[in-house]
Parts: sequence; C-alpha cells; structure tokens
Amino acid sequence: MDKKMPKKLALLAIPGFLLFIIFWSLDWDRLVMVIKTTRPVFMGVGVIIYPSIIVSGALRWYALLSRWFPGQATVGFAMRHYWIGLAIGRFFPAGLTWDLYRVVMAGRKFGGYTRHTIIVLIEKLAALLAASFLVGTLWFMVRPWIIDDTPITNLLSPVRDGFRGILQMPSWVLILILALATGLMAAVSAKWLAGKKIDFLADLIAPVLKDRLYVPLTACSLGVYLAMAVANIFFFLSLNTHVPLTVHLFLMPVFAVLSMLPVSFGGLGVREGSFILGYGLFGIAMETALVAAFMNLVASLINCLIGGMVMAASPGGPDGK
Repeated sequence: MDKKMPKKLALLAIPGFLLFIIFWSLDWDRLVMVIKTTRPVFMGVGVIIYPSIIVSGALRWYALLSRWFPGQATVGFAMRHYWIGLAIGRFFPAGLTWDLYRVVMAGRKFGGYTRHTIIVLIEKLAALLAASFLVGTLWFMVRPWIIDDTPITNLLSPVRDGFRGILQMPSWVLILILALATGLMAAVSAKWLAGKKIDFLADLIAPVLKDRLYVPLTACSLGVYLAMAVANIFFFLSLNTHVPLTVHLFLMPVFAVLSMLPVSFGGLGVREGSFILGYGLFGIAMETALVAAFMNLVASLINCLIGGMVMAASPGGPDGK
C-alpha cells in the first residue's frame, strides 16, 4: 500500500466534508433566487480585474529575482512563469506545485535552486507581513460592523462563534497572534537554511533591508490583496449586495493565509467555508457568500486558462526554448 495514500485520502475527505456541511446548511430556494438575480455585467468586471492579482504577484517575484540576478531576470520571464505555474499547480494543496515549478524554472535559467527556494520563502513572509498589517490596522474600522444575527445555521455556529471570538479580541492580541505566526514561519525557514549552510540574517534578511526590497515587496503584496478586494466588490454587486471596501480588504488577507494551509486541493471547501463565515459576520447571507466564493473560483480558473495559453504559446514549452 502506498504510504502517501492516507494523506491523499485526507486531502480528498476534508474538502468533501466541508462542502457537505455547507450544502447541508443551505436554503436552496434562497440560493436559486440569488443565482437568478445575478447581474452578469458586474461579475464580468470582477473577472476582468482578477488577473491583476497575478500581475502583482509576478512583479513581487521579479523584484526578488532582479536583486539576486541583476541584468538576467526580466519582467517577461517572471510574468510568463508565474502564470504558467498557476496553471500547473493551482489545484495542489497550498499551491506547493506552483512554487516548485517556479523554483525549477528559475533554477534552470539562472542556477542556484537553493537561492530560488529562499526567494519563494521571502515571498511568503512578505505576504504574511502584509496580511498582518492590513488585519491589524483595519480591525479598528470593521469591528463595529460585526453583528450577531448571521444567517449561518446552528450546525455551523460553533465554528462561527469561534471565528467571531477571534475577531473580537483586543487589537494587541490579534497583532500578537499574527506576529507569532510570522515568527514561527521565520524560525522554520531559518532552521532549513541553517541545514543548507546559509545565514538567515546575512543572506536573507540583510539584503531585503539594505536594498530596501521591503518597499516593492510590501507594495506588491498589498496590491494582491487590493486587487482581490476590488474584484469582490463587483462580485457582490453582481449579487445585489454592497460590502464596503474596508471589509473586503480586512477579509482577503485572512482568506489568503487560510488558502496556504495544505488541507485541500485548490482551497476547495476552505474557500467556500471562509467566505460564508467571514462575510456572515457582517450580515451577508451564506447563500450570497457561497455564490461569491464560486465566482472567485471561476475567475481563478480563467487565470489558469490564461496560464495554459501562455504555456502553449511559449516556443519549446515552458522553458521557452
């Protein structure tokens, strides 16, 4: 028996279980009404905005590549392989295949697979720090908008109440939790780098600070979340629901961090549950949040299609040779 089989079964069972709970709790008549009254034009605008998420992520990768490989890395290389990596690895847990693809392609092009692994780790840290900043600063604005009469059934209430409890903690507790998560990731990265005989501070942190790489890294990371938020403004408008930009900006980093957890393929189940619980705290019906989550899935699939088209158009395959 394959030793990895239990893990594979778990990755299939977890999203299946989450989706079962969600669909068991739905008001199907209301869901049908939400779908029937959807305004396609607004959804189309959201879909058009969605690729800017990938553009922001690719520019963040390029900022790091150009630091360690000046004169060799190009925006075109970063953009092409970021998009192709999405098409190849989107439906693997936590996007690990997406990251692995980029490490392999950049390693072939510039050499130094370990260095490219470090670059991906810096990307993750930058994304987590930007998420911490947004959640920590916007918490003061969105907390008064959290209401109790969310339309989530009692079946989901324990999870909902736990989610609300986290958001209603004092701001310093939230910031502390996010800081600890960032520190834990940094510690794990440092341990891995030590095994590769790479100095965490000298080789990883110092260049980012010395060359002020934190400026483009932060800007691009915030750009990812802003693009996600603006796209979802239009997705919810298509469902005849207005949600303030501040709420979207607060929730998108939380959803992005949750999507990094290797518990399902392509975030299936996790994404839908996150939308229902997150937006439900602000009084959005679970049927509306679920349809919005599926709109995000459709937009993501279109991005994957773009990546597939880029790969097909590349002479000689992904290598571009």
